[in-house]
Amino acid sequence: GKDVERLTGRENIHGFYSPSSEGSYLIASRAPGYYKERLSGQITLFHEYAHHFMYRHFNSAWPVWYREGFAEYASAVSFDVDWTARVGGPNWPRLKYLDGKPMPLATILTASVEDFKPGEKARFYAWSWKLVHLLNASPDGQHRLRRYLRLYAGGMAPGEAASAAFGDVDALEAPLNAYLPDPSREHKVLLAVSPLQDLSVTML
Repeated sequence: GKDVERLTGRENIHGFYSPSSEGSYLIASRAPGYYKERLSGQITLFHEYAHHFMYRHFNSAWPVWYREGFAEYASAVSFDVDWTARVGGPNWPRLKYLDGKPMPLATILTASVEDFKPGEKARFYAWSWKLVHLLNASPDGQHRLRRYLRLYAGGMAPGEAASAAFGDVDALEAPLNAYLPDPSREHKVLLAVSPLQDLSVTML
């Protein structure tokens, strides 16, 4: 925490990713995760690395909620004893930010990170993660998400893309507010890594 704040000159920050043609880099705290409800250095590292992975391997424009929500989704990765990765589990440090008044779906879909104060920023990350998790929980949701991202990347305005892909956006609000991520729906991920090759990922 404090070391990251000192290096970046910013307060209330646990990690940072900077994409650049001259060399991308990320900074993350080494703080251990003694409690699953607290943000650890590992979670922060995987969040920032997810940004790097998206920028490197997916040539597309991303809405802010999906960029951060997917990074949160990926940061909750766990590893079996054989180093098989599992994603899609609850992001425990973010669950507390889902309590209280729900964040309006219209805010999630159109907001920028800079729009929020630190406490509200954490809520935005949490609700963005919850929306990503909800859409990935069913084949229909995945199909709608892919359609939305294609339309957005093609230049369609965020609201129009959401209406075209999700139908009645207001109707999505109630399922989002009621949704509880199920740990049993984790996805197994096979990682094939070679010193001479890029990382390849296979979702099962």
